[in-house]
Amino acid sequence: MLSHLLTWRLWRALWRPPMMHPLYQQLIGQRKREGWFQIRNAFWVTIGFAILLMIAYMPIIGFWLMVSGPIWYGCLNTLLLGSLWTMDIAGTVARDRSQQRYDLHCLIPDGVTGVHWIMIAARLHYQGVLERSMGEIQGVIQVVLFVDLLVLIGLALAISSPSRESLLELFVLILSIAWFIYIDRIHAILTGSLIGLSIGQRTQLVGNARLWSFGLFLLSQMLWYLLIVIGIFVLIPLIFQILGTESVWVSIAMPLIVLSVLFMLREMILRRLWRGLQADMDEFQQLERFV
Repeated sequence: MLSHLLTWRLWRALWRPPMMHPLYQQLIGQRKREGWFQIRNAFWVTIGFAILLMIAYMPIIGFWLMVSGPIWYGCLNTLLLGSLWTMDIAGTVARDRSQQRYDLHCLIPDGVTGVHWIMIAARLHYQGVLERSMGEIQGVIQVVLFVDLLVLIGLALAISSPSRESLLELFVLILSIAWFIYIDRIHAILTGSLIGLSIGQRTQLVGNARLWSFGLFLLSQMLWYLLIVIGIFVLIPLIFQILGTESVWVSIAMPLIVLSVLFMLREMILRRLWRGLQADMDEFQQLERFV
């Protein structure tokens, strides 16, 4: 079943880059601007300092920010890194076109789809940034699972001594949040990569490609988060109201159902972007000989 999911096929291929391909070796050797990552680090240092000030002067708000901090960090970090990678891929394609090399590269036996995927893989694997990014998000998930779970269960036990079903509901909810953070990072990387390719094909101006790709990815990701918020605070309560049930088992199953629906929606978006690039899956699979 996994082989039919475009998310799985693209993500699996991204972790098996064509390292022996000459074009991959050429692109991965290009120097990437590091200023963006310095901006990112400064941003998170500022956020961390602000949270410490809130803990000192507004302990209640600071405490809840600390508890929900890993979730905010995971989503905002995905938003920021996805934007940077989308800009980098769009700029790489646009630069290739402006230097009259793009059409020449597309004449190689690997085809247009192969060239596109080599560009994506080379930029994302530059200096191991993809590996570090996924290791970072795994650390966030560990914090969500262990710290938040212990804190929230401790609060629940201290306040109302909940039943086993309520604890199971809480556990499934936090597990679903952790899984969402991980899947959201994967989908953001893949979506941003395809958006970067699409924008890079439409202009030879590197600055325009970076600007438009940044804006489009940022808008799409923020609309996605807005849709999730509406679903959680509007649609799900409405569904419970229509069903007229307060069953704890329905509450336990709901996060898993929502997670599955969100996954399939992102899968549909990826397929639409993939078709928009007129990608050839046969060319895509031929790259495996360079792994």
